Amino acid sequence: MPQGSSMFSKDDFEALEPVVDGFSLMTYDYANGGRPGPNSPIDWIKKCVQAISPEKDSRRKKILLGLNFYGYMYGTAAGAEPVVGHRYIQLLKKQKLKWLSDAGEHVFEYKENSRVHQVFYPTLKSIKMRLELAEDLGTGISIWEIGQGLDYFYDLL
Repeated sequence: MPQGSSMFSKDDFEALEPVVDGFSLMTYDYANGGRPGPNSPIDWIKKCVQAISPEKDSRRKKILLGLNFYGYMYGTAAGAEPVVGHRYIQLLKKQKLKWLSDAGEHVFEYKENSRVHQVFYPTLKSIKMRLELAEDLGTGISIWEIGQGLDYFYDLL
């Protein structure tokens, strides 16, 4: 990596690819407490893969596109907090999901104690889109983290 750079680059991929079996590419946690938003916007995922492997060739199959099976709630005192399956179901009970087509993700908002909260969490539709993208790009997948999602997520695998 270039001095001062913390991003994995095309040069890094090309140098390591001959001696590494696979690369788990963290294509989630795009947003944060200071910049709320989708966990893994679909176009950003594609750009991440293409940045390190511009050509769809046999080397790309070593890239494992990272899928998050957890979400985030924004608008908390800490800015953001992780949300796992059981908590998501509790929060979702009285809410209505909104589809963000640009990001390929669902979100819902609710108000509590005069704070507006946004919750981004994967759904079958968003996971299916990412699985299709992995197939189109010629990559595999990796999941972070098994046990944090909803049981029916595995129906798509």
